[in-house]
Amino acid sequence: MKISPSRIIRLAVLVSAGILSVLATACMDLTDETASEEAPARQETVVVERTVEVPERREEQDGGSPDSTCEVGRECEVGGSTVEVTSVQETQTINTSLGDTFEGEFVIVEFDYTYGGSEPVDLGEPTFRLRDGSGSEYSADFDVTSAYGIDNDRSLTFETVQPGVSSPGVVVFEVAPSARDFTLLAADLVSPREVVEIPVEDGDGTGSSSGTGSSGSGSSEAATSASSVSPASVTASSTSAPAPDASGNTVTYEPQKVADGLSDTAWNVDGNGIGQSVTLRYDAPVRVNRVGMIPGYAKVDPADGLDRFFQLYSVRTAEIALSNGYVTTASFVREPGMQFTSLPETETDYVRITILDTYPPQTVSPYGDVYPYTLDKTAISEVRVEGP
Repeated sequence: MKISPSRIIRLAVLVSAGILSVLATACMDLTDETASEEAPARQETVVVERTVEVPERREEQDGGSPDSTCEVGRECEVGGSTVEVTSVQETQTINTSLGDTFEGEFVIVEFDYTYGGSEPVDLGEPTFRLRDGSGSEYSADFDVTSAYGIDNDRSLTFETVQPGVSSPGVVVFEVAPSARDFTLLAADLVSPREVVEIPVEDGDGTGSSSGTGSSGSGSSEAATSASSVSPASVTASSTSAPAPDASGNTVTYEPQKVADGLSDTAWNVDGNGIGQSVTLRYDAPVRVNRVGMIPGYAKVDPADGLDRFFQLYSVRTAEIALSNGYVTTASFVREPGMQFTSLPETETDYVRITILDTYPPQTVSPYGDVYPYTLDKTAISEVRVEGP
């Protein structure tokens, strides 16, 4: 992917900000008479915390009403161009490759944009807005959107787009903690005069993904909610052999670990995990409406203090398949927390998760951990299947 001059400038600004932050911290340490003479072994993480005020409800104004409606997973025409929302996720923490950590209530919307003009054009700041169920609207968080987009090769801010060529983009919104029932108000990134409404969740506060197959909307009253039933069995296409941890204790990685309720245990598979799957089966059909997953090994080794999540491969995208034929693709941010994907309410005998893409191991974690080695394994710590 060709890096535009604008992205280089943006990267330089972010790097310079990080360097200045480190220099400022060093100067304060030198002047503090009570400071320890021993430097900490762990690099301090820059944590960005902000209080989000619930915006006032927008009154109807010229250009504020939608021109059409669309759905996640479909190409939506707006202003002569198209926007297809491919993934919506919620998270409370976003780490960047430059060592910054953003904390808050974030909604991450990934999309593909195809410009309908005839000549290349330079984009500006994101024009999308997000509206919650109370009518409050949120603008994109420029800093978080830029950092996340650069890290995930989805930055369209100040980029040049070619006509007729699909370009991956992302927009990140920081919302109020109680906000729910989100609708994306997507405008053409070049000429934002038209707006298309895209509902991006089903009302339970979780992300959405595009899917195919039967939704099973006429579910039986006799079926039990998956929230109250443990799977009868958990199987996997492959499993890594037991291995010692930093204390010398043998650790096992059987697939049942994804359903034991413990985030610091995990199913592991050798290599990058692509094409490998884990299946949760039930004795009888259960009602489901969302599936959550911790997409890596959420363990800090008690002996050496290393965060295993970034030392192994973690899941970037996965296919979620149900016994009634419904299939959807879910995307995950590189964070060791439970991340949910909404499904249409339906019944199923099993939930199968197949890994489609992964994040590679890192030699240095976002928290400053320096790994003396990386591990050629992929892990999933937990899978949580929930129903109404």
